[in-house]
Amino acid sequence: MHVVRLEMRNRCAEDIARIMEPETQQTPRSYAGLQAEAGRLLLMVEGEDTVSLRAAMNSHLRWLSMANKIAEEFRKR
Repeated sequence: MHVVRLEMRNRCAEDIARIMEPETQQTPRSYAGLQAEAGRLLLMVEGEDTVSLRAAMNSHLRWLSMANKIAEEFRKR
């Protein structure tokens, strides 16, 4: 099993975690979990092999980018 752990500071951490909740799940070849606390996001992705790990990381990083943009827009209002 291959694992990537990514920690990010973000003032919208809790909002992003709520937005991303439906996307954090287990698939046959990978697992992703996301936690938020005190302005930090912790993304942990596990993959059966490097191919599944890369695919899961790419998906989650794109979703995180989108969720961050959504949360920032809501914060402006």
